[in-house]
Parts: sequence; structure tokens; C-alpha cells
Amino acid sequence: MVAYDGKVFFSWGDTAKDFRIHSIRKPLESALYGIHVDRGEINLDETLEQLGIDDIPPCLTSAEKQATVRMLLQARSGVYHEAAAEDSSMIELRPQRGSHPPGTFYYYNNWDYSVVTAIFEQKTGIDSLQAFRTEIADPIGMQDFSLDDCY
Repeated sequence: MVAYDGKVFFSWGDTAKDFRIHSIRKPLESALYGIHVDRGEINLDETLEQLGIDDIPPCLTSAEKQATVRMLLQARSGVYHEAAAEDSSMIELRPQRGSHPPGTFYYYNNWDYSVVTAIFEQKTGIDSLQAFRTEIADPIGMQDFSLDDCY
């Protein structure tokens, strides 16, 4: 649905029906990051190593720990660790660990954005869903946004 100044300009499908979304969180979380980067609360050039970020075994390598927050947001971290909610095509297409240094190769993945969420909460002390509600959803008038629908 596209609306401006309280008027609907375009809508498609059943706009009253709840719809499970997945990857829209990535650009929306990037927008939330922009707010906190502008406030000076998040430094996009901090590395995973500086932030104390690791993963369950097999742990991140020293090279992987050089990925920055910016690289995570760009899906260019060079970290090809197994992630939650990967489907079979993502598993098949995931590059071998160590095959690309951080910042050199784009690979759309859930690992980067799961870590982006953890870093946001670590740096701001705010739950990312709550922050999205108060800093984006409410101000732009997302009428049907509910924290109860998020997980």
C-alpha cells in the first residue's frame, strides 16, 4: 500500500490480512541503525573483534573478526557461519568459510543481520523491536504495527 497525507494512492492484495514477512527486517533495521549512527551511539567501522562478538564453535577466525558493522549491514562480512532460518538454497549457496576476506564479496545471509541486531542492542541498550516501534513505526504512522506480531 502506498499512502501520502492520509490518502491511499495504490494498494494491492488483501491489505487487512496479516502477512508473515522475513527479509524486510534487513532494510528496516538498516534505517534504524542510521538514526543511532547519526546520534553517535554506533560506529559503523568497529570490528567484530572490538565489539567482542564471536559465535558458537566453530568460533570466528581472526580474519572474520575484522568484519565491521558496516560490512555486516552491507552483507559483505566474509563470515559464512551457519545461521538460523537458512533454507536449503541458502545452505547450498553459502560460500566456504575463509573464501572471501571481509568487505570483498556480497553474500545475502541471515548471520550478518542476526549479529547486526545483537550489536544494536549491545550498543544502545534498547530492544531492537521496541526501538523500531518508537523510532520508525509510530512516527511514520504504521497503523497496524504491533510488537505482539514480532519475534
